[in-house]
Amino acid sequence: MKMSTVKRISLLLAATMLTGMLSACGDSGQKEQKSSSENESGTVNLTFGIHVADLEKQEPQIYDVLKAFMDANPDIKIEILGTANADEQDKQMKLDAESGTLPDIFWTQPGVAKDMYEAGYIMELSDLLDYDSEVSDSLKEALFTVKEDGTANEDGKFWGLPYQKMVTGFWINKTVFEENNIELPHNGTTFEEFMEIVKILDEKGITTISNGAKTPYSVWAFQTMFVRYGFLEHLQGIREGSDSFVNEDFLNYFEMIDQLRQAGAFPANVTTQDYFQAKEAFLSGDAAMLDSGQWDASEVNEKFGDQATFWWGPTFSNGVGNQNVGSMALTNNLRVSAKVENDEVKKEAVQRFFKFWLSEEADKIRIKYGTMPLSSTSEEETDNKAFNAMLSAMKEEGWSSISVVPAQIVPEVVMNSMYDAIYGVMSGIYSPQEACEVIQEAQERQE
Repeated sequence: MKMSTVKRISLLLAATMLTGMLSACGDSGQKEQKSSSENESGTVNLTFGIHVADLEKQEPQIYDVLKAFMDANPDIKIEILGTANADEQDKQMKLDAESGTLPDIFWTQPGVAKDMYEAGYIMELSDLLDYDSEVSDSLKEALFTVKEDGTANEDGKFWGLPYQKMVTGFWINKTVFEENNIELPHNGTTFEEFMEIVKILDEKGITTISNGAKTPYSVWAFQTMFVRYGFLEHLQGIREGSDSFVNEDFLNYFEMIDQLRQAGAFPANVTTQDYFQAKEAFLSGDAAMLDSGQWDASEVNEKFGDQATFWWGPTFSNGVGNQNVGSMALTNNLRVSAKVENDEVKKEAVQRFFKFWLSEEADKIRIKYGTMPLSSTSEEETDNKAFNAMLSAMKEEGWSSISVVPAQIVPEVVMNSMYDAIYGVMSGIYSPQEACEVIQEAQERQE
């Protein structure tokens, strides 16, 4: 018999709560005081929980959207509550849910959010979007249908709003290819053609793809490649128990990664560096490519300008389904605390926030930083040459987007095992067969 969601979350938190209970209790009174709807001056205070430690430095486009909102709404103040990374954020939100101190608006990954919603910690958002018909209409197709990422159910109820558009792939330093007389990979480059590139670069002592396993989720391009090996086609059967992560298609996927490893595609220190170190290696010219996404467009442009380009990754003759797909999917990672539902003043402030968050004005700020708009259709070229290269890849005829990112649509334990498996094969710790088994074992543990 399956335990209830509330009990499942409680058990999951038990060990952490034993060590964190004193600090959680100590913070509780402070957070409760801060969450009062209005102070004496009539200002509404909102808290915004996010998965980076320094929002202004690490995600300036988000910071500036929040600042612009407060400038336009001086009666609303937003306090930013940051954590070190996505994993730490998920852990903290679970703790806050149990202690009744969830931020009013917060970021979590879908697997965690679904359990929190079913346990009553997260607000259902249909009524919130009805506040503004323009916002509702612009997102209806994306949000009011049943989503594979676990942010909606069959009744049309949903508990996630877009945080960003997940445009991910490989940033490329064109100078490395030009100096070594190597043809640039492009949309449609096959895996066999890419392997020849990797071998040439390795012979010249150049790392092809910069990655860092100490930030386990930094395998964005490899998630898109997982879709090219039938991830979405197999997923429903895996959920029902009629299929398994140990299958021929997924074995081929991990064998592909293993071939790249053997050819010298990854840095020798892939297991000891994190994503930020991997990015620095790429920006310093020590690697030809970086597994990343739209959020790095400004840094890549500042370093390389028109010598940067963007690529979705290779296609596979032994893949499954449409190979001409990139990643341009919405990530519906923003949540609202269920407590907001019963606080009319705060609820109205949250409604105003999301109206701005999904507005053309906010999208202009995102574009300024080389990140994609959320709800407007503006995709005009800018002075950011790297961003323009990414737009060109998105607009290429015959190419479409995956609907969801694999790690966003599986339970947390399975998501973490996927990261473990991918980096395990990259580093030679796991064989392809073992990688498949690691994920399947995680799938069976959560059932």
